[in-house]
Amino acid sequence: VLKTIVLQADETPHKMLEGDETSNWYLWGFISNIACYFEVHNTRSGDVAYAFLELSKAQFLVSDGYAGYGKAIRKLKEENTRTVIEVHCNAHAYRYFKDASITWTEECIDFLNLYGTIYELERERKELQNKITPSEQLEFRKKMVPFFEEIKNKCEIKKKDAMPESGLMKACNYYLNHYDGLTICTTNIDIPLDNNLSERELRSPVIGRKTWYGSHSKRGALTSAVLFSIVQSCKLNNVNPRSYFPWIVNRIHNKESILTPHEYLLQITQKPLLSG
Repeated sequence: VLKTIVLQADETPHKMLEGDETSNWYLWGFISNIACYFEVHNTRSGDVAYAFLELSKAQFLVSDGYAGYGKAIRKLKEENTRTVIEVHCNAHAYRYFKDASITWTEECIDFLNLYGTIYELERERKELQNKITPSEQLEFRKKMVPFFEEIKNKCEIKKKDAMPESGLMKACNYYLNHYDGLTICTTNIDIPLDNNLSERELRSPVIGRKTWYGSHSKRGALTSAVLFSIVQSCKLNNVNPRSYFPWIVNRIHNKESILTPHEYLLQITQKPLLSG
């Protein structure tokens, strides 16, 4: 994950039921296309993201717009003179308009239709991505630009009449405040349209906590993060964790090199190793 150029990140609450003065902990996920890495911390501070970014080779950070990631990027530039470009999630922007449409139905229908067109273009691109070149794929993204611009223009108009603190105002503000990060995907095919990958990888821990509620110790929280990292990385590579775990434990006992789920997949399929 540290090697990836386009890093995706997200975080979710993780309860510390005992063993620490702070009960509200957070599970942080850092994700690439071939691996997931999780950490658990007693804070939602952007310093967690900064510590990871400092070690990484990331040039782009995809997130839902949480201010902590912006803080980490600014700190990285100030203290390390290194620039990471912040990328924002169009799925979040769409959901803001979708939620606002419950009350502001007529006002939001154009936003939802425009986003529908954008995602239809992305669907068409994905269907052809194994048949066309990256530059040809980028043409699909470039076709999105007028629709992004139209949403921006409509936001600026709707804001004038929207009630303060209303769902419509929040949706317009989110879009306008994050416009550059929402549209950078039209300039680079490697940048995803949204942060759905990291949200999917966090889904299992989120569903699981409804059963186990949280951790009873710091060591238990660390163990959870390690296991989530391994299992979700297996799933990301279509590797069965029940096959990977005994295989990797056997290698450890035999003092052989430890391979990640992605490296394991490449070995059993005899494909050349990717850099990440």
